Amino acid sequence: LDIKFETFVSGKAILIAQGAPPVKRDDAKLTYLQVPERKPVIREDGKADYYDMNFIYEIEEGAWLGEKIHADAGKPGTNVHGELIAAQRGRDIPLKFDRKSAYEVEEEGKTVIRSKISGVLEDYKGMVSVNHHLPVNGDVGVETGNIDFNGSISIRGTVQTGFSVIAKGDISIEGPEGVSGAKLIKSIDGDVFIRGGIFGLGETRVEAGGSIFVKHVNEANLVAGGDVSIGFYSLGSNIRANSILVDERRGKIIGGTAIAKNTIVSA
Repeated sequence: LDIKFETFVSGKAILIAQGAPPVKRDDAKLTYLQVPERKPVIREDGKADYYDMNFIYEIEEGAWLGEKIHADAGKPGTNVHGELIAAQRGRDIPLKFDRKSAYEVEEEGKTVIRSKISGVLEDYKGMVSVNHHLPVNGDVGVETGNIDFNGSISIRGTVQTGFSVIAKGDISIEGPEGVSGAKLIKSIDGDVFIRGGIFGLGETRVEAGGSIFVKHVNEANLVAGGDVSIGFYSLGSNIRANSILVDERRGKIIGGTAIAKNTIVSA
């Protein structure tokens, strides 16, 4: 260092050497494909009522499910002697996903999660997951027999009188006529959605490890680990859930029993 002593002034500080602090860089950044919110929408056109929701989100094999931009290594600093001072690396954060249905791969400097299978996107214990999916184009009845499936089921029609559907994942029953006299509709870990409502005839039982979404309930038994959301009314039915939510503008609970750990809402 070339120091010109003749420029010194008595009693005044002179900068003769200066270091540079190390710079900590950004932590890893995670992005996931979002599961659409399951929230029923009631639309009225004067003649018909529709009870709709985004329920089944289908995924193709190899589809993008999320990614991680890696933490930066940081920028080293120097001390007054010009020697390097190591920087603190950004914090790494692991991706959370179900390793049975998805895998990691390095692409363009990022870690990407892709689906191992074609199926249905789900949030499983806070992890992105793809569940096996069984589509039923018609009814569950004489032609199909009872169904017990280790995944999610979407039924274009209905579940006929006396028949049962059991699934580990979600169950979606899309038929506008609803379900009449079915024996058992059970989702072990997921949710149940019945677009057209239930005419239970005192026989139907619907169970869900998650929540149940239904347009209306007549003479049926419903049990949910989460919430039971009813579009219009419950009549002569027995319901147990964390919360029971009937439309707060005109929804009715008539007869039967309604037992909730948390909240019961009706008009």
